[in-house]
Amino acid sequence: MPQRDLVLLAYDIVCEKRRARALKAVRGFGIDGQLSVHECQFTPGERREMWRRLTGFLTEDDRLMLLVLDPRARVETLGTPRATLEPDLHYIG
Repeated sequence: MPQRDLVLLAYDIVCEKRRARALKAVRGFGIDGQLSVHECQFTPGERREMWRRLTGFLTEDDRLMLLVLDPRARVETLGTPRATLEPDLHYIG
C-alpha cells in the first residue's frame, strides 16, 4: 500500500458552481472538516492529480492551498470531529 500523507486542503472559491465542483473532487479523499477546509490522505501522485484537477477550473479570483502536514506534529482540535468521507480513513487528533 502506498504511503499517504496527511494534507490540509483549503480553498476560497468565488463561484458557487466551481465551489461545488471542488467539493465533489475532494470528497473521496478526506474528512469534511469545515466548509472549505479538508483533512485529506494523499499519495504524492494523488496530491499532484488533485492540484491538476482543481487548478483546471479555478480562476485568478479563487484561492487554493494544499499543505502537507508533518507526521510528527500533534494535531489539536476543538469540537467534535466529523465523520470521514471515506470509511477507510480514520480521524487522528
